[in-house]
Formats: sequence, structure tokens, C-alpha cells
Amino acid sequence: MDLTTGISNALHNDEANFSKISWNKEGTAFALLKENTDKKFKSPVYTSSG
Repeated sequence: MDLTTGISNALHNDEANFSKISWNKEGTAFALLKENTDKKFKSPVYTSSG
């Protein structure tokens, strides 16, 4: 959310599981692990975002 305008934006809007969400000490940045399923692979596909 942009605190000056009050506008919020979605970071991701697909079907996925999110885990390992972590913030930096200042609370101004974060990182997370996104898990998707893909029929081409036997195990989930992971992507890091932040």
C-alpha cells in the first residue's frame, strides 16, 4: 500500500502457496518463497520474490 495515496496493489494474483515470508529489520523490504505446481515436473516449482 502506498501510504501517501492509500492505493494498494496485488503482488501476485495467481494460484500459489506462499511461505518463508521475512521482513528486513527496518520493515521496508521483504522476501518470500512462492510454490506452484506444474504438470511437467514431479515436485513443486519454487520462486523467490521480494
